[in-house]
Amino acid sequence: MPSLLENVTVTDAFEAAHYQGTALYNIAGNVPPSYFDYHSGGTTNSTIDTYYSNMINTSLDESVKLENAENLLIYLTMHKEVTYISYMPSEILEKASQTNAYSDFIEYTFINYYDSGVGGTSPEIVDAAESGFFETQDVILCVGAMPS
Repeated sequence: MPSLLENVTVTDAFEAAHYQGTALYNIAGNVPPSYFDYHSGGTTNSTIDTYYSNMINTSLDESVKLENAENLLIYLTMHKEVTYISYMPSEILEKASQTNAYSDFIEYTFINYYDSGVGGTSPEIVDAAESGFFETQDVILCVGAMPS
């Protein structure tokens, strides 16, 4: 699967969003450009990685996964606009955006970065990049969108 950062439109939009104040987080992928605010390979003991790992851990009870997804959203931001970019949606993160104590303040968006039909970057993420959507977001969380 190609890296999301191979698309110049998307990388330019991410950089512009960063300079507009959007926080950019990357988990479980290659090292992103220096303007990203947070990066991990998904294996550190940071609070973000712990919440994310517990959220996707298939051996944990659904309620525990949901609690971790809620905590991740709360930890990332008390801001309103949160976008999750990955190769597949996270039902648990979406549910957490609706069930956490601050859900009235969070507008959650999922954007699939990969289109297997074209074998590359999805039209949705290119549209978001070209429209200036990323610059309207408070937090962008990329997961696996920069594969090693």
